[in-house]
Amino acid sequence: MPQFDLEYRAIIESLDGDVFGRKLARTFMDCSTAVYHGNPIDTLYMPKFWDARTIDALRDAAETVHRILSKVIERYVADADYRPLFGFDRELEHLICLPTGYPQPLPMGRIDIFLDEETLDFKLCEFNTDGSSGMNEDREISSALALTPAYQEMARRHHLAPFAIFDTWVEAFGRVYATYEHAVDAPHVAIADFLDITTPQELDVFQRRFSKAGRECRVVEVASLRFDGHHLSTPDGWRVDAVYRRAVLSEIVKRRASVEGLISAIEAHAVCVIGGFRTQVAHCKNVFEVLHLPQTAAFLTPAEQAWVTAHVPYTTQLDGWSDDSRPTSFPTLAEKDRWIVKPSNGYGADDVTAGAAVDDATWHQTVESRLGKGYVLQEYCTPYQSPNLRQGRGNAPISPDWEQFNHLTGLYLYDGCFAGTFSRAGQQATISDAVGGTTVASVAVDCDGCALRLREGLAL
Repeated sequence: MPQFDLEYRAIIESLDGDVFGRKLARTFMDCSTAVYHGNPIDTLYMPKFWDARTIDALRDAAETVHRILSKVIERYVADADYRPLFGFDRELEHLICLPTGYPQPLPMGRIDIFLDEETLDFKLCEFNTDGSSGMNEDREISSALALTPAYQEMARRHHLAPFAIFDTWVEAFGRVYATYEHAVDAPHVAIADFLDITTPQELDVFQRRFSKAGRECRVVEVASLRFDGHHLSTPDGWRVDAVYRRAVLSEIVKRRASVEGLISAIEAHAVCVIGGFRTQVAHCKNVFEVLHLPQTAAFLTPAEQAWVTAHVPYTTQLDGWSDDSRPTSFPTLAEKDRWIVKPSNGYGADDVTAGAAVDDATWHQTVESRLGKGYVLQEYCTPYQSPNLRQGRGNAPISPDWEQFNHLTGLYLYDGCFAGTFSRAGQQATISDAVGGTTVASVAVDCDGCALRLREGLAL
């Protein structure tokens, strides 16, 4: 275990498992706004501690990804011969190529990586763009742990602080909007999503942060927006100048008829949408394959090409395969533990199957049923493991046992700058809510002088 994990575990054990602190934190979380499908989220008790050396490595990884993906997005928009590599249909291609009116190709993202916390080597897992979430879960868990005896003892020994991942996005949003070709003073900001499938508590926190920064802001149902040929507005006539788009593009395409107001306003250059639909180029799983192709290597630097080789797992589309065109050598069936299947335009780890998680018969059926249906086959990356304690939910007894968990680290990117992390853990081959995944607090330790905004106290 890394140094600070060992120290924190020793503190917990010196407190006989800190049962009082775990009950206190659980009570806090049960009453918090960190909920998923109406229920308080599950969490682990020991946070992820990131020191200055690790934060520097994570910043370099995140900002390198941003530079490379920005080049890919810009090439996609500019080069019609490059676009077919992604396999998007004509409707999606049209939306992606709509002008944004500002130069930043990728305003927001969360880059998920499998990080070896001892060597700091890593492999990429996926790129999340405008719908990136988890900020409120991290905020609430960090606030809960700050009340506990174990955390307070650690804070007496070290400077501890969560990441300021709300206010830094409000600031980054403002910087991007200031470069918009039709920017107005004091813009009205709409945080837009499909409210029936989003996490409204997180959007509400963002709305308060925008308002605190002096921007008039509302959370709005994206399907309710109306365009009159001049202005985008809400049903009650409130003018929208800038949109923080939380609605992922796959949902927008699925519900296209309900979002014509927003799309028409974008086509008429009548509203600033941060981020624009072109971020789908980075969000889709096909980009992993495209990053390895010679057409992409042609516009990357030698250092960037080497970075892709080292950190981007091998990926190939299952779209073009059929019973007649399947490669004669088909290792996926014989070496299932080496592979994972994902939907090309999916999100939230939905419909993801790791070969290591299923038996041979299920793996065969999974691969066969997804041939030619918009899925990718990707090299499976074994997650880093470390022990932790379950915090539990509700009135269930608190387990005294330390258990091994797999870990996934998300790197928030705002306007091309690293802003903090979102940590997840689980005990299955994939780390998601659907298979018992849980959230872990992220805390910077002894990082007073690092070039990163940190959050102090428990302020909302």
